[in-house]
Amino acid sequence: MRNKFRALWVRGAAISAPAFTPGQLDHLKLLAFISMLADHVNKGLLHGAYPWMTSFGRLAFPLFAVVFAFNLVHHFSQPRRFVMLSLAFGLLAQWPFHYVIAIHGKNQQCLNILFTFLIAWGVNRLWGRGNGGVVAASLLFTFGGVALSPASYSWHGLGFILALVGWFRYGGVAFPLLAMAVLGLVVYGFPWMYLTILFTIWIVAGPWKVEARRVRFLPRLALYIGYALHLWVIYGLSLQMVARG
Repeated sequence: MRNKFRALWVRGAAISAPAFTPGQLDHLKLLAFISMLADHVNKGLLHGAYPWMTSFGRLAFPLFAVVFAFNLVHHFSQPRRFVMLSLAFGLLAQWPFHYVIAIHGKNQQCLNILFTFLIAWGVNRLWGRGNGGVVAASLLFTFGGVALSPASYSWHGLGFILALVGWFRYGGVAFPLLAMAVLGLVVYGFPWMYLTILFTIWIVAGPWKVEARRVRFLPRLALYIGYALHLWVIYGLSLQMVARG
């Protein structure tokens, strides 16, 4: 029995992680942004009146994480640019995020989601720099999770991203199994989202060939600008609603 399990594990370790074309990644990003927008509109303008919008919003972070982890492993040639953009747009979005999103999580000091990806990048980068890097990465993971809690997925969000990075870098079955386990904390209360997320990725990155999905169609800064802009718009509209009584 032990030999059969070992053979199954070794066979699984030889399985490669999926690969995405630029067009497929853009489709995942677009769907993630739409689901995030629905969730934020429901929280910021509709006072959570439509639970289905919150459920739909659970798609956003896992899909963004898949795109980020894949790009980190395969297309990450300008880390300084990523850091500067994440800091600039993260700081720009923090004020409306504070009022629109974080306050609903009863933690008004929570950092927004751009810092989640920035901290995950830092942990991944530090981890491979010897013993000192491991200590620094552990501290960043620990205190970063505090700063991201709860609205920006905290430690389980960071863990999910890092597990995906391991999967896209090394393949096998251990990292995707870890990612699936951590995903349960990301989509807590919505267990059916497991199947929805997997089905969404399969639809976008399925085995059939569609020419339009091979070519990138989103502008490079679209997500950064869209993230900050939609929060400011929702914040401004919410202020108008309060002023009108």
